[in-house]
Amino acid sequence: MNHYYKYNQEIVRELFLEKTGQLISNKLPIKSITIHLMSKETVSNSKYINIILLVLEKITGQRAKGIQAKESIANWKLKKESWIGGKVILHHHKMYYFLDQFIQIIRPKISQLSHQITLNNYTIGISDLLIFPQLEEEYSKFDKLKGIDINIQFEFLTPKEIQMWLNLLELNYE
Repeated sequence: MNHYYKYNQEIVRELFLEKTGQLISNKLPIKSITIHLMSKETVSNSKYINIILLVLEKITGQRAKGIQAKESIANWKLKKESWIGGKVILHHHKMYYFLDQFIQIIRPKISQLSHQITLNNYTIGISDLLIFPQLEEEYSKFDKLKGIDINIQFEFLTPKEIQMWLNLLELNYE
């Protein structure tokens, strides 16, 4: 059984009941986790998209999808439908596995990040990819990649409720 599934079953329900006085369902109120990686390098070198997709696949263990520009922007030398980055959307067991890895291994290594809570979403921007243990051996290949965004999408929660869940999951950066 996945660590986070077990963690949710045994600990989070009790903490939630203790802090709010309400019972909750047997699952975390997380719909999905989306990991985005964009790079300016792909504008000048279209083969660089393969490196972005490889990084995302190494981090998540799931096949990544490339992202294309929706419109042309002359100032950035960006043409419509040119590759600009990649993303992975995690659900179910892979989502719990990534969340477990993030909290246990990656979060303690983070020194610089940006984060934002909006309605039903919590976004974390990480500037250093070296914190991911999957990339440490081959970091020279990925040295031009400067940051990654992780978006945790919650199910129908207000920002205050999201803040409470982040505290329970030890993901709060306040």
